[in-house]
Order: sequence, then structure tokens, then C-alpha cells
Amino acid sequence: PINPEASVLTLPLPKHRRQSRSGKLGLPGSAGGSEVGAGKHRKTRVKQYLGIPFARPPVGPLRLAAPQDVEPWEGERDGTKQPPMCIQDPEIIVNVSRTMSLQFSPPELSEDCLYLNVYAPAQATTSDKLAVS
Repeated sequence: PINPEASVLTLPLPKHRRQSRSGKLGLPGSAGGSEVGAGKHRKTRVKQYLGIPFARPPVGPLRLAAPQDVEPWEGERDGTKQPPMCIQDPEIIVNVSRTMSLQFSPPELSEDCLYLNVYAPAQATTSDKLAVS
């Protein structure tokens, strides 16, 4: 059965767009997401795609190097779990969340933290022109 709260996001390559002879851009893969409530009373419905990599993990020999393009992946990436958070004081994040009346539990801390969380209106279509910020 199809989960009505699940959705899929297809992602373009962030830096180098690979173009085939047909003129179509190559894609690194797709990510499954989920629909959740947002806003003060959680009544606004949004689709969220969590933990989408935008560069290779900066660990080992890549630790202090410039970001490297993400490797394409096969199939659908799980976009329903928070990615690791870059190393910082998690108490600051918790305190800011409380100040803004948000319920936020910081994910694990890691140097492997070059991920994006993408949010879109739940009822958006591919023809909608949405702002990206």
C-alpha cells in the first residue's frame, strides 16, 4: 500500500551538472520524505526530506579539504531521519528551540554533517514556483 504521508524528492547534482547527449541532467538519486505538521500549532502541512548529502563526508583525508561532490546513490535514500549535527554546543540549540516554542532534540554530533534538510509545502506541485532560501 502507498503511504499518503510519504513522498519522494529527486535531486540534481549540486556543483557539476552532468548532462547526457539527450540533454537531460544527471541526478545523484532520490530521497523519500514524510509529511509533518509545522508552525505553532502544527496545523501547516509540509513535506520534509531530511539528511540529503550535499558533499562527501569531511572525514579522514577530506577533513580539512574543500568539499567534494557527493557520490550518486542507487534507489531511494531514507529522508525521514535527522542527519548528524555539526559539532557545537547542543545546549545552545536546545535553549534557542525553547525560546521559539519548538520541541527539538538535537541529533548526534559528528564531523560528518554536510547534509541538507529540505521542506516544501505539502500541496506543492512540480509546476509551482517556490522560493528557495
